[in-house]
Amino acid sequence: PQLRNLCSSTSLRGVEILTDPPGCRKAAVQTRLPGRTGERGRRTRCQASFLSNLLSGRKQGKQINVGTEERPLMISRMGCGTWSWGNQLLWGYENTAEQDAQLEEVFNCCLDNGVNLFDTGDSYGTGKLEGQAEILLGRFSARRGITGMETPNTICVATKLAAYPWRLTPGSMVKAIQGSAGRLGREDGCLELGQMHWSPASYGFGFQENALLDGLCEAYDQGIIRGVGLSNFGPKSLRKVHRRLTQSGVPISTLQTQFSLLSYLEYQRETKEVCDELGITLISYSPLCLGLLSGKYTSEGGGVYPSGPGGLQAR
Repeated sequence: PQLRNLCSSTSLRGVEILTDPPGCRKAAVQTRLPGRTGERGRRTRCQASFLSNLLSGRKQGKQINVGTEERPLMISRMGCGTWSWGNQLLWGYENTAEQDAQLEEVFNCCLDNGVNLFDTGDSYGTGKLEGQAEILLGRFSARRGITGMETPNTICVATKLAAYPWRLTPGSMVKAIQGSAGRLGREDGCLELGQMHWSPASYGFGFQENALLDGLCEAYDQGIIRGVGLSNFGPKSLRKVHRRLTQSGVPISTLQTQFSLLSYLEYQRETKEVCDELGITLISYSPLCLGLLSGKYTSEGGGVYPSGPGGLQAR
C-alpha cells in the first residue's frame, strides 16, 4: 500500500507508463516477454491475468484531453507500452501465433476496461522485425473495427519516430509517419499522436533537429497527426523546442521521460515543472523501473531475471 501511494503521488498530470504490470497503478502497461519456451506462455498469460484483475471493477475514469478544443485528443490515465512487442534481443519475442494471441488478449483487456493509450515506435522490433509492434497494433485494432483516426478517438496510438541519422529533411519525418500509419493499418493514413523519439543532439547530430521538428509540424498542419509529442527531452531542450513550435502555431501535447521511485533525479523534476508551466502532459515511462519495483524479481515473486541482455539490464 505504501508503494502504491508513493507511485500514485507521482502521477504527473495523470498519465504514466507502466513498464511491467505487477505492483502499483501506473499509466502505460509495457508488456514484457522475457524468457524462453518454457516461460514464454506462462509469463505473458500472467500479464494478461494481472491486467484483468487490476482493471476488473475499476474501469478508467475521466480521460485527459492532450489536444486542443478544436482538435481534441483524449487519452486514458493508464496506457499500454509495446517496447517488447517484436523485440527478440532484449525481451525474447519469438514471433509465434501463440505469443501474438496472448498479446492480443492484453490489447483487448486494455480497451475493454477503458485503457485507450498505446505507446509504440517505428523502431520497436529487432532486425527484420523492426516495426513489428506497430504491425501487431494495427492487426489487433483492425479486429476491433479500428482502421482510421476517429472523432472522438476510440484509441490513441502514440508512435515515436526515430531520429535516425539518415532522416535529414522535414519530408523524411512526414514519410516516416506515413510509414507508421501503413504498418498500423490506417486506411486514412492518419495517426493520433506523433512523437520524436529522442533529440538528435543527444548523439551529436543536433543539425537534424529543426528539420525533423518541422516535419512534425507539417504532419500536424496536414492533419496526418492530431497531436505532436516529444520523448527523452530535458528541461532546457524542451523550452527551446516549445519556442520553435509555438512560432509555427503547433502545440506540444505530451513529453515522455523516465520517471520512477528509482529514477527521480533533479533534471526529471525540472522537466516536470517545465511541462506544468507550458501546459504539456508528461508521460512517465518505466515507472516500475523495468520491473524492479514490481516484486516479480524477489524470491516471493519468482526471483527469475529475464535471460540475455534484458536480464543484464534488470540486474
